[in-house]
Amino acid sequence: KRASSVTVRVWRLADMIKRGPGDYSKSWLYEWDTLGLTDSTHPTQGIASDGETIWMVAGNNDIHVPKRLQGYTLHGSLLFSDGNLKVGRAQAILDGSGSIYEPEGLALFYNGGRLILCLGILSGDLGARHTRIYEIKDYRQ
Repeated sequence: KRASSVTVRVWRLADMIKRGPGDYSKSWLYEWDTLGLTDSTHPTQGIASDGETIWMVAGNNDIHVPKRLQGYTLHGSLLFSDGNLKVGRAQAILDGSGSIYEPEGLALFYNGGRLILCLGILSGDLGARHTRIYEIKDYRQ
């Protein structure tokens, strides 16, 4: 497994909307590289932000490959890293042959004034796949 990094760039959406259509590819506010998130068995699978923290998840569909979740400040300082994320894994083992467990995107939503980080998980055999959304608890470690 060759380690690699992912370059993350942050723009302010309100500024882009205010300025209208155009090429913003070189006008980011912050740019940084991830630390130990991705490699040949851990492609980036999702990214979400609340405007202060950026969460990223990585991993392939092999149930035996640990999934990774990291949180960064907008400026790129690593806040936390979980190299063995198991959200939804117990259910994935019960789906079909129990060999497919793939993170498929991150999302944030407010419920009762509380911000909740959610992760989509794909599991099950070809032709009988399941996609479930799980809350990731204690993600602000």
